[in-house]
Amino acid sequence: MPNPSAHDLELIARVRENPRAYLSPGRTTDLRDIALELANDALYLGAEAIDIRRLGLWFLVSASIDWIAQESRWSPPEVFFRIQLFHAYRQNATRATILPTAFAEDVATFVGATGLVVQGCTEGFTELEAYVRAEYRGSRVVAFRGSRP
Repeated sequence: MPNPSAHDLELIARVRENPRAYLSPGRTTDLRDIALELANDALYLGAEAIDIRRLGLWFLVSASIDWIAQESRWSPPEVFFRIQLFHAYRQNATRATILPTAFAEDVATFVGATGLVVQGCTEGFTELEAYVRAEYRGSRVVAFRGSRP
């Protein structure tokens, strides 16, 4: 699990304080909306197949391409702590990767069989990892759960 810097924590706090600046119009910090935001990013970055699932309390978003690393200056886990402009979507838009980190308690990402805890995940990660390995061979998956107040 990464150790976020003071700057990373400041960015997360900024997103939490003003979520509407980082969400599409009409969306909220509800984890269902955050799943849609991630899927939207994947679509705009060229994914042809996207899957959104619930696994117990987990939300899982996967795509046929590694949209998280695509057109980004950062790779996981840093990308989940950064505000990235996303003009391909709309003017003044930002990528959704910071949203799970700001509004969920547990965040993990996977590519194929390789899992990476972004934050939290002190319980249930082994079960999640086994499920992702079985269901999403080769896909990028972002998993998150637990709304922050």
